[in-house]
Amino acid sequence: MWEFYSTLAKRDLFGIRLESYMCKWQKAGEIILFFLKYIIAFPFYTFFWFVVFSIFLIFLAKSFTIQEIFFISISMISFTRIAAYYKEELANDIAKIIPITFLVTFLLNPTSISIEDLLTKWNYFLSSFPGILSYLGVTISLEWILRVLYLLKARF
Repeated sequence: MWEFYSTLAKRDLFGIRLESYMCKWQKAGEIILFFLKYIIAFPFYTFFWFVVFSIFLIFLAKSFTIQEIFFISISMISFTRIAAYYKEELANDIAKIIPITFLVTFLLNPTSISIEDLLTKWNYFLSSFPGILSYLGVTISLEWILRVLYLLKARF
């Protein structure tokens, strides 16, 4: 889980390699591959962290509904991604909050997580899974907008 903040908080999740010795076709291929990574790989990346984040919040937030937990999860991921484009150190600090909170909560109240509670919430999580796509669509669109704006800013 400690990988959470170091990967989510990076502005440039996928690199682009444009070397001077590359021919025009190689550079075009690298650019196409770069955009394909953000179009195809980034949604899976976001989905993975959304699931991890939601599972942790399900155990921490006992009084919230699953929809509220999904909203909080995707909001924190989106906020971290926005912060990564502004300042990566800020994004690192934001992304550290949940793992530390989860650890402290578990250490202070080890009985807060029971097997029965775990199974009940896991089944509820799985039954609510189809509603996740709308949340992910917002974050993925946000990332693409931020990436285009960043590339335009860097270009001019």
